[in-house]
Formats: sequence, C-alpha cells, structure tokens
Amino acid sequence: MTDNDLEKIKFLDFTQELGVCEATHILLLPEFRNYKNSAQTRLINSLRKAISDPEEDFYRIFDKIELAFDIPLEKKRCFMQYLLRALEKTQITHV
Repeated sequence: MTDNDLEKIKFLDFTQELGVCEATHILLLPEFRNYKNSAQTRLINSLRKAISDPEEDFYRIFDKIELAFDIPLEKKRCFMQYLLRALEKTQITHV
C-alpha cells in the first residue's frame, strides 16, 4: 500500500458499504485479480464461512486482520459482509 493509496481512502466512511467497496477496489482488488480463480474462490468461501458460521469465532479471526485505517469499527461483521460482496462482484466480473 502506498501513501497515494492511503490518501485515496482517508475520507471514506467504513461504516457504509460504499466506503468499504471503494477501499476494497483501491487496496485489495489489484492483488486479488492476480489470484487464480481457485484461490479467489477459497478466499471468498473462507470469508463467507467466518461471517456466517455461528461456531466460528468471528471476532478472533477479525482481530488478526490488519486494517489500513485506524478507525474503530463497531459493526465488524457488517464491514466484513461489505468486503465479501465487493470480492464476490470482482470474481464474477473477472472470470
């Protein structure tokens, strides 16, 4: 991540789907698009399971993720659902 990338996301609202989607496009998608389709699918499925499986310790997993911003997120699961949707849309259009 470059200083230019950080400048682009500085004013995004990470509590809204649009802000998460824009940040995802800036920070994650350039690398995500380089993954093989099978790797993209594994990543998406892992994220989907972590979000939706009540047996999964979602917050333990979330706390291991390094975010590119210092804004505390109250709705972590919602943030990750937005991220998942952005990745799913990219995989569909990238195939």
